[in-house]
Formats: sequence, C-alpha cells, structure tokens
Amino acid sequence: MPTTQFDLIVIGGGASGIAATWILGQWRPSTRVLLLEKSHGWGGRMATRRHQEWVFDHGALRIESFGDYNRDLWALGEFNLPDSSSDSTLPTRQFSHPHTASRGMTAWAKRALAQFSPQTNTRLEAQVVKVDRHDSQWTVTLNSGEEFTSTHLLITAPAPQARDLLGFSANSPTTWESAPTEWRERLLADPRLKSPPVYAPCVTALAGFRGDAASLRQAWAALSSQWPDVMSWRWNDEHGPSTQPALSLQMNEAWSRAHTLDEGAKPLAPSPQATTLILQNLKQAGLEPDFFDLKVWRYAYPVGDGSAAASEAARSPSLNLGQKLWLAGDAWAGVGVRAAVFSGFMAARQIAEDLA
Repeated sequence: MPTTQFDLIVIGGGASGIAATWILGQWRPSTRVLLLEKSHGWGGRMATRRHQEWVFDHGALRIESFGDYNRDLWALGEFNLPDSSSDSTLPTRQFSHPHTASRGMTAWAKRALAQFSPQTNTRLEAQVVKVDRHDSQWTVTLNSGEEFTSTHLLITAPAPQARDLLGFSANSPTTWESAPTEWRERLLADPRLKSPPVYAPCVTALAGFRGDAASLRQAWAALSSQWPDVMSWRWNDEHGPSTQPALSLQMNEAWSRAHTLDEGAKPLAPSPQATTLILQNLKQAGLEPDFFDLKVWRYAYPVGDGSAAASEAARSPSLNLGQKLWLAGDAWAGVGVRAAVFSGFMAARQIAEDLA
C-alpha cells in the first residue's frame, strides 16, 4: 500500500516548497517528506514554455541575486553571469545583479527534484482542500478524498490560499481575527498581515520572431524606453534556452489589473484589448511577431504595514505558528524568487532542528 504517514508534508511545489524539500533532504535524508503541488508542473512561476522553435521563461525571468547560503542549490539552475557571459556556471562570489537561466527557469526545479532524498514522495495535480490537526498529527485531505498524515506541516501556498486552508474566515481578511485561537495572537502581531492578503495580477506577453536578432533588439530598446507600462522583459535567446528570438515582457500591476478579465476567475485571463494594445505597440515599432500569446500570473506579496512588513520579512522570512506548522513563500519573505527560496531555506532549517 502507498505510504500515507510522513514526518513532513509540504503544500506547494513552487520555488519555496522545492527549496525546503531539497534542503531538508540534504540535511536529514532519512526524513519522510511528501511534496504536494496542485498544478500539472513543478516550479510555480519558475516556468518555461516551448512553442515550435521558441522557448520562453514566462513567470520569473531572472534571479535577483544569489545569497551566500547553500550555493549547491543555486548551481542546479545553471544561471548566467550578470554581464550576459556565455559562462553559465554559478559565480564564486555574490552578485546583486539579475541572473538569467541558460536552460530556462524550469530546469532549476527539475534538477532539484532529481536530487530529492529517496525518502521524499511527490505528487502533481494534488489539490489540498483541507488540513486538520488532531492528537499531535496533521491530516491533509486532497480533492480526490485521499488523506495523508504527518507530524510537521509546511504551507508554501500564497497567503490567501494558506488562510483558506487553515480555516480562517474570508469575511475577516484584514485583521485575521477569525484565525483559530492558538495562532491568532502570532498572526495579529505580524506587520506583514496588517493588510488583506490579496493577489496582484501580472500580464505576460510572449512574442516569437524569425529575423535578425540584433535588429529586433534595437527596435525593442527604442520601444521599451518609451513604454512605462512594461515592468520587466527578457530576450530568451540571449544566453538563454531559445534558438530563435523570443521576447518575454511583463506589464506592471496597474496595467495588468485594468486588462485582466475577472480576477476571481481561475485561471485568470487577459482581456481581448490586452492583446490588441500590446501587438499594436510592437508592430508600430517594427516588431512583427510570428508567434504571440498572453498569460496572467497571480502574486501575493507581504504589503502589510509598509517598512515594518519589509523589516519583518528580512528578519523572519518564514512564519512558525507553533504546533509544528510553518508558513513560507514570497508572501512572507518579499518580492522575487530569491526571497521565496530563502523563505523555504529558513523554514527547512527550523524544521530540521525540530526533527532532531
């Protein structure tokens, strides 16, 4: 019979959940871990998409910097140097500049999974609908009706999902006063939770070209300098995974909110006008895509109490609620993949100490 009892269950197979699972396997390889992810792929927004000859990173486009912690974990992604050097090995010193992935961002997640401890089990398309605690055990229930138990639980899902899984009332999202008594004081004292845990949409456009890469980049440089709605962009063929010119561009939050259909829908969808406006701007600049598509991502960052929230995220990038329950991810650590990975790293360290 399949194993249903574990030492740790990790909910969420994004950057934070994968990092925590990998690190715990390195430090305590005998720990029985179950990693659950509701979607059909690993890595969360560390997502790479292939279409014909084009390859796009379309979630996280880069790593902001490598921390000075666990460099073996970062090495799995074969990230490029900040100066776009063709040398894709991990640098030996810390940089504060962005790094892109030579094989695509998804490669990091896949390689991390390949190095998981033999005691680690993983499940895709495993949506958690309920978590309970009874007799010092956590019980996690999937939408399929399957149940798994563990002594320790790590939730790396975005804050709105974490709130729902733990049974907090959606009618009181601002103060978290509906949290169970055993967690309420800790939650109410956290400056990251002084504002409602809500999502922010991000419209991402993927544009593939067949043409001279240098000319395309020149045209894009002129356009992007005059297009304030663009938040971030990357040419995926520049020391990246694509063999043909492949542009990923991400619109800022204000533009994305104005051009996303129903933000309550799952998955989110861009408005028809979003396609028209982006293509219009590209074509006016002489950029005629041979392939074009849009996607909408959702993010939930710790807006909270301004500088106090940022300070708390830096001081404690994961949240230990007691009763062997941890929360991790960018909802607690701040914006960016590096913050999410660091959050998982710190949660794993505390869990490893507790398991010792």
